[in-house]
Amino acid sequence: MSVTTCYGTYPLSLMDSLRTIKCVVFDVDGSITDGGIYFSSQGDELKKFGIKDGMGIASITHNTDINVCIVTGRSSQMVKRRADELKITYLYEGVKDKAVVLGNICNELKISLNEVLAFGDDINDMPMMAIAGLSACPADAHPAVLNHVNIISDFDGGHGAARQICDLLLMSKGVLDFDGFTFLNR
Repeated sequence: MSVTTCYGTYPLSLMDSLRTIKCVVFDVDGSITDGGIYFSSQGDELKKFGIKDGMGIASITHNTDINVCIVTGRSSQMVKRRADELKITYLYEGVKDKAVVLGNICNELKISLNEVLAFGDDINDMPMMAIAGLSACPADAHPAVLNHVNIISDFDGGHGAARQICDLLLMSKGVLDFDGFTFLNR
């Protein structure tokens, strides 16, 4: 059996698995950004966050009790600012071992790893993604990641990939209609 959404058709078993998710953990560079790091002539570092991805994440934080976390290997004031804008309360920067941090998050939230969806794009995300109940990545993720995830977005990092995953989560929980724009039970 399957379900048809605005993004295409998905197995009902995947939607059932998404329904059990209580926490989404996002990597930053290449996942909710386009992966580019820009430097000004004064040495300021800049990142480009996709507005579509932000809308998807904000829909999760505003309409569900799903915990949203960022776990990233780099540290940046821009990431803190974006997390604040999106009401993401769990922000872990400068992380060397994302799997250890994910375990700590689960302990803090009193949830199992099976109730986590991890979203990343590169090999440093794989240990975290391997222990999560579900894993997802952008279409332009590293080939090793593409070969080991449950869901591959139709979009590149920073260009709607996170939005698609957020929308599918919202659809699985009956918050968003399969048409992709009608919020239910409002």
